[in-house]
Amino acid sequence: MRYQYINTLAGNYQNVILNLGADSKEVFVIGAHYDAENSSHDTEGNASGVSALIELARQLSKNAEKLPLRVVLVAYPLSSNQSSRIETTGSYIHAESLKDSGKEVRLMVSLDSVGIYNSDKQSQKHPYNFMKLFYPEQGNYINLTGRLTDFSEVRQLKRSFKRVSKLPLYSQSIPQNLLGSKSVDHQNYWKMGYPAVLMSDTAELRTKNEPKGGKGRSASKSKLKHVPENDIDYEKVAMLVQGLYQVVMDSGEPANKPLIAEQRKGLSAEL
Repeated sequence: MRYQYINTLAGNYQNVILNLGADSKEVFVIGAHYDAENSSHDTEGNASGVSALIELARQLSKNAEKLPLRVVLVAYPLSSNQSSRIETTGSYIHAESLKDSGKEVRLMVSLDSVGIYNSDKQSQKHPYNFMKLFYPEQGNYINLTGRLTDFSEVRQLKRSFKRVSKLPLYSQSIPQNLLGSKSVDHQNYWKMGYPAVLMSDTAELRTKNEPKGGKGRSASKSKLKHVPENDIDYEKVAMLVQGLYQVVMDSGEPANKPLIAEQRKGLSAEL
């Protein structure tokens, strides 16, 4: 593990970077920001994304010698929606350093709010009304967003993910000028010419599960005391990690290569 230092007028910060596998000209990047924004949905401050990143690091480190290419896991400070200067954000600094060192990126995956799931009807909103025709009204899935130019990378990621994970995965590949997401760390890699996607629970577009309280006084108390970690669906976050593990392991192989049954069984048991 190493630190990439970022000096700004507001203070000094660090990207936390873990390299796994043998060095290679092409790398696979997975990142999550560890700063929090003051908003209603962001009470978990992307703790889910960072937690998934840490667990993925634990799983991949067990088989680092089998990785098909260098895997770079990065935790960023100063996410792009937190800083007024894009060139001082953690993801921009990291993407620029890869470019300067001549590295190629197979794919960058940004994990930004991946822990909220809700199976209630109409718990999922969509930015455009027509999307209701193609996407569920229940917020019980993980969402994948990429550019049209990264369509093949999105398709391959979905294939690998769905081989092992039971977590529903939906995706959009849309023109870059229509992407208005607040989570733009992945877009900093686009600026360097790299393919990148966002994995998210759609943040404020998804309604959280209501806390389950008792009757009368105990019910009113449960509404007053909100515990952010109780919002997270840990089982589904584990399914996310399981899928990402396979995505990484498949990154050096054709997308249609079948998964060995023993690999699927072993990883499922560990998670």
